[in-house]
Amino acid sequence: MKPTRRLLFIVTANFIVFMMLLAGLAIVPPAAIDLYRWVKKAALKNNATLHLDPRSELPNYRNHVWTRKHFDEFSKLQTNYYDFIIWRREEFRGETINIDKDGYRRHQLGEQSTPSNAAVWLFGGSSMFGTGVADSDTIPAYLQRKTGLLTFNFGEFAYT
Repeated sequence: MKPTRRLLFIVTANFIVFMMLLAGLAIVPPAAIDLYRWVKKAALKNNATLHLDPRSELPNYRNHVWTRKHFDEFSKLQTNYYDFIIWRREEFRGETINIDKDGYRRHQLGEQSTPSNAAVWLFGGSSMFGTGVADSDTIPAYLQRKTGLLTFNFGEFAYT
């Protein structure tokens, strides 16, 4: 093999290997995440007592009986992508988490608030959405309980 052909062969082989590595980096992580979600969903469907989220075992939840149910419900939440809004939750009815048909977290404290009748709109990320707390313990629910003003929770998980 001539030196020029050998060099061309080495460069081509290295380029092909490099492209395969790039393709692997682009394909393997999303496939692994999809596989994990599929296995988790199948496990939850087949065994209602299976608990996969360790957050309910944290010390701050030690004396609360609802946390395991809450994080099981949280793992079942689904999201949809919307232009300009980005993520919005799908409708969900649970014991600790309730999301309406428009994708907003709801708290049941007397009169039901809507964006048009609420005196206070609250925006934010996971803390405002109420990750880790029941509907009645979200920041908007707490504010409504303390002030008597109708509040509306526009918070969304992973929103910054």
